[in-house]
Amino acid sequence: MGGGGLALAILAAGAAQPASTLAFRPAAVVDGPTVALGEVADLSGLPPDLRRSAAGLTVVRSPRSGVAVVVSSRALAERARGLMPALAPWTRDIAEAPVRLVRPADSRTAAPSPACLRLVRAVRAGTVVVAADVEPAPCEAGRMQRLRWDRAARAPRAAADLQAGDQIRAAAGVLPVVRAGDRLVLQVRIGPVLVEREVEAVRPARAGEKVFVRGADGAAFAAPTPERPS
Repeated sequence: MGGGGLALAILAAGAAQPASTLAFRPAAVVDGPTVALGEVADLSGLPPDLRRSAAGLTVVRSPRSGVAVVVSSRALAERARGLMPALAPWTRDIAEAPVRLVRPADSRTAAPSPACLRLVRAVRAGTVVVAADVEPAPCEAGRMQRLRWDRAARAPRAAADLQAGDQIRAAAGVLPVVRAGDRLVLQVRIGPVLVEREVEAVRPARAGEKVFVRGADGAAFAAPTPERPS
């Protein structure tokens, strides 16, 4: 890759070959101010790590309460690809089709509950839950666990010790992909030369956001959020 560039890397990964392009749903009932990719597209064809990270990408703002709008599937795909270039193989040849978004007039009672998610690893009480900790799952009565919202961190934390297999409810796009304290590798490419620098995340960040990191010298600065959770 020529020219200068800056990115964050977690782990080197081989390029996965797509089995198919993303399939966008013809309609979706949405809640909240933004719409995530996982609410309007079937992500089952993506690799698991990429699927968990991509599900929370904000692709469009929600319509006003009580209003329905129609958006372009191709525009949604282009937005997702711009936020997460790793999605390019699955979003290049999206057929143009309308996607109808409906936001109920009273979202407190008419909107569907947040998605059910299953933990794929144990999470200790007080720990920020990130996208890599969960996977989509059918809702199972009696297995739902609580999260508490940390307003300062803008992220949910486990209200108690959670085990792999426990379920939580969380709206798409809420879970960050990076938690404070994660060790990341900052990559700067200058022509053919790739320079890497280890940094530490200062606070949680969701997909598509800037993540604030700190280097060995103690200086904090913003960098692109990794495309894959650690």
